[in-house]
Amino acid sequence: KKTSNSNLDIHCMKQSEEDLLTNTSSRIVTRFVLSWKLGETTKGVWLADKTLQVLAEEEFTEWQRWSLDMFSWSLDISRVSCRRLGFLCLVQACVLYTSVCLAADSTYPISRKVDLLIGTGGEGFGVGSDPPGVQIPFGALRLSPDTSLDNIVIAPNHFGGYHHSDNEIRCFSHTHMVGPGVQDFGNIGVMVTRQISMETVTNYGYRSKFSHGNESPQPGYYQVYLEAPQITARLTSCGSHAGIHHYSSNTNNTDPIFILFDPTHSLTKGACNGSSVNIQYNNDFETAYVTGVMTNAGSLTRRNGKGVLIYFAASVQASTIEYGIWNSSGVFKGLNASEAAGSAANGGFLVTNQSEVQVKIGISFVDEEQALLNLKAQVGQQDFVDCQLATQNIWEDALSKVLITGRDEDTEIKFYTALYHSMMAPTNYTEVDGAYRGMDDMIQHSQPTSRAAYSDMSIWDIHRTQISLLAWLRRDVMADILTSLENMMYQGGDLPRWPIANVYAGCMIGNHAYQILLDGLVKNFTDFNVSAVYNLMKEEATSPRPHNGRSDLFNYITRGYCIGGFKNSSVSKTLAYAFDDWAVSEFARHLGEAADMEVFRNRSKNYRNLWDSSRKLMCARDGAGELQCPLDPELNDWIFHSTDYTEDTFHI
Repeated sequence: KKTSNSNLDIHCMKQSEEDLLTNTSSRIVTRFVLSWKLGETTKGVWLADKTLQVLAEEEFTEWQRWSLDMFSWSLDISRVSCRRLGFLCLVQACVLYTSVCLAADSTYPISRKVDLLIGTGGEGFGVGSDPPGVQIPFGALRLSPDTSLDNIVIAPNHFGGYHHSDNEIRCFSHTHMVGPGVQDFGNIGVMVTRQISMETVTNYGYRSKFSHGNESPQPGYYQVYLEAPQITARLTSCGSHAGIHHYSSNTNNTDPIFILFDPTHSLTKGACNGSSVNIQYNNDFETAYVTGVMTNAGSLTRRNGKGVLIYFAASVQASTIEYGIWNSSGVFKGLNASEAAGSAANGGFLVTNQSEVQVKIGISFVDEEQALLNLKAQVGQQDFVDCQLATQNIWEDALSKVLITGRDEDTEIKFYTALYHSMMAPTNYTEVDGAYRGMDDMIQHSQPTSRAAYSDMSIWDIHRTQISLLAWLRRDVMADILTSLENMMYQGGDLPRWPIANVYAGCMIGNHAYQILLDGLVKNFTDFNVSAVYNLMKEEATSPRPHNGRSDLFNYITRGYCIGGFKNSSVSKTLAYAFDDWAVSEFARHLGEAADMEVFRNRSKNYRNLWDSSRKLMCARDGAGELQCPLDPELNDWIFHSTDYTEDTFHI
């Protein structure tokens, strides 16, 4: 119950604030088990010695002391001989010791109550679209597998890159949206193979079969066995913009490992509007450095007219025997740079004879230098296990903010999985030195004393639900969101409807950022300029603006409703505008603007103009002012696809 196939769980988690990282003895024991599992045998012996030194000074029960003696005895065997017998005894003793810790302190890590495969199935708009890979809470790096079913990708099932019904992993990419309704991101693909050719790098020839039986997703850790190359892949994150891949070969397969970097990969077909990759190899340090950039113009990110730049920098410490690049003309060994326009194939590869290898990688939405800075600052000299433990502790702390008791195991899993999902997004785009790309496409800086820059907010979906949860549970994040909306207003001229990265996606309807700001106002968040925000809200609610989300505003103001018509969502717009007018009136009341408060309070009652009391339904009005109710609301939804409603009448 306490371990998984990966044997990479956190053991001896203390219930108090003194968590694993400060609980020295249990951390070292755990670190040893992880090192041994990853094949770091020399480091494992050193850590075991260190463990004994620390534990000698601690008090134990007779049962714990006996297990410690077993630990010491098995270590002596391993010193004499590093044969498998000694290390198996040593590992058994480690596991025995950690089980004793768990017996003495029965606290079970809350993060183990998260099932990351929940939210990866479904069909159409019932699809979960949650990537099951690794990230820290609200991190920009979401390192996760992108999958297919016999090389077939049904777009609506792959908005998050991964679908539970699939049987292949195309690659592991580093950016993902969370629970979206369109395809975007899924950038900078990395994959391992045993060979390379034009067939390999064309149409995802490097993809591999996998099974859920050989897959272990956990908060901060993902493991899967890739059947084609016979390689186990492990992923972890090291911060908001960096992570580590760990690849280990099947002991029976001694063929070289090819590490492929594909910057053209994206979840949206044809979204790559240009890319480049460069490889440098330092023979003295046996380290390869791979850098590159791609322009992603996905379903939402292309709405600025050009897309979003995504840079990466990776380091691979390995005895590289070969490297090269590929493009639409062929595979070229020994070359170290390539560029491609449009969606032409373009990538780089490294080849090593080592049986295991780590790929440390940083990403940036600013520039290549910033990607290197993120890599050095967030990964640095840490190895896979260091990052894994740190990320798992971050998640443990985040999830521990809510404790539930007296529930069955299934209920707890559903609850903590949902809580985990609520902290995957929106995205913190502030990079290591405070840099981020603003809505004006200029490089901005969050000062150490200021708030972080958040984006990727599906505001139409979350303004009533997730935002209120964050305002209660994560006031730090809520404060960041409020100042981020304000800064977008300064940089781009409008409050956003649906911001992704530094793009006004303009998705859905209304000005529901007003509701988020009002939520902050009434809950005593004071880090944003209330007067400045109110002045723009008032302007957006009364005159056309580039990104304000109020089409047919003239009719709404003069008639009290948007005019019905084919697929113009007039009912939903009228209700949304009325709701947002109420938010404007509340801001006016707070600021003592009595006249404005009265105007917008009256406008907020416009929803009454669409109520058909006989049908008990909100219905559209035509240009003559006549109510036009659908004969059968559900039939109208499916055949005419929400003529006067956004999505369907079930929202009304």
